[in-house]
Amino acid sequence: MSTLYGNVAEMDKWIEVARRRRLETTSAVAAFIKEMCNVGNVALFGSRARGDFHDMSDWDTAAVVEDGEYAVKTAEFGQVVYIPVTRLAQLLPLTTLLFDIAHEGRLLCGRGDLWHEFVKRVGLYIQENRLEKPRRVGTLQFKPPAQTRRLAVLRYVELRRLQAPTPRRQVSMPYSPFSN
Repeated sequence: MSTLYGNVAEMDKWIEVARRRRLETTSAVAAFIKEMCNVGNVALFGSRARGDFHDMSDWDTAAVVEDGEYAVKTAEFGQVVYIPVTRLAQLLPLTTLLFDIAHEGRLLCGRGDLWHEFVKRVGLYIQENRLEKPRRVGTLQFKPPAQTRRLAVLRYVELRRLQAPTPRRQVSMPYSPFSN
């Protein structure tokens, strides 16, 4: 039978595919949470934590651990951010993603000690550096006020310079459309 939107049997197949995919995704995120709860704290952030998600939204999770490497990875169910609490002092000047996670994150499992330490230290960093949220609807980005923006940029440049293993070779271009 055909409808305005096409063949009903074809639509039923796609609905079944979406249902199976939703079950697979839910199973994958549940397995991840169960595994990571033994290592650290797991929090949900993004649209699912804010409550403005839809059926096809991914699951953005943060695994807050004692020590290790900071990483942002893509999993079958969405984004996973690994946050080592011992490296927060190095990470906070480099990424605003941590601000968003601390602001909108919801603890899912774990003792909560690492999560609360993370949120506390992010809050202190925001306060000490007098960072503020812009008044844009639908996004959460932290910007320093005008008088501290220059210092934050200089700090970032200094950190990047210290972390650079070798200086990059500059390549001169024979023509640039921006040159006079």
